Amino acid sequence: MGAPSVPGSVPASTRGHRSLRRRVAATAGMAGLLLTTVPGSAALAAPAPSAQADCAASDWTIGAIRERYVALQGPCGFLGAPLTRETPTPVRLGAFNHFEGGSIYWSPGTGAHEVHGAIRAAWERQGWENSPVGFPLTDEVPTPDTFGAFNHFEAGSIYWAPTTGAYEVRGGIRDAWGHLG
Repeated sequence: MGAPSVPGSVPASTRGHRSLRRRVAATAGMAGLLLTTVPGSAALAAPAPSAQADCAASDWTIGAIRERYVALQGPCGFLGAPLTRETPTPVRLGAFNHFEGGSIYWSPGTGAHEVHGAIRAAWERQGWENSPVGFPLTDEVPTPDTFGAFNHFEAGSIYWAPTTGAYEVRGGIRDAWGHLG
């Protein structure tokens, strides 16, 4: 016998799959639905009177970072819940928040942009905004062939593909590559 069904609950068999549960909940929330589980069956979706309230952004985010976070579905989106309060960057003028699924960085010259996954890990290894590529200029974007992804930064780009991992491209090579489309 399964546990009793509670609106918004997830069956015990799926516990531990927070990422999947959050994606399902985010998708349902964007459609204005509330997930309900019935023991021994799949989740059922029903209208949720306050779906937006369940995905409200945390008071740990403010300003432009908060606006970007809300646009990315706040805690119900792929970034998940905040892990840090908005924090000034240590050397250059800017700020950041780290989240369960990535980070949002802001500077006066670049605005607020998310960085996540292997691209974020590569950028972190290089020194975040103090790296040779600087602050992000874009959110993560799929490559034209949709096989990989990239973020553009102030002085370069970080590309990712499942076959190569994440790698930095900057300078004349990046410029020439950009002209090729």
